[in-house]
Amino acid sequence: MMGEKHTTHAIGALIGATIVAMGLLSGSVNANVFICWVEHILLPNLPNKRGSVMHNASFHKG
Repeated sequence: MMGEKHTTHAIGALIGATIVAMGLLSGSVNANVFICWVEHILLPNLPNKRGSVMHNASFHKG
C-alpha cells in the first residue's frame, strides 16, 4: 500500500571479518524473534568451542 512503512532488519554474527550467521527479517525484532534466530541460525553455524558477545539491545534481554 502506498505510504505504508516496511522495515527490514539484519541480524548477523561475525568471527573476525567472516559472517557465520545472517538473517533478514521483515517487521520488528523482539525477544521471540531473536531467540528463534539464535536457535535456528546462529547456534547451528557457530563453530565448536566458540561463545558470543551481544550488545545491550532490548530484544537480547527477553
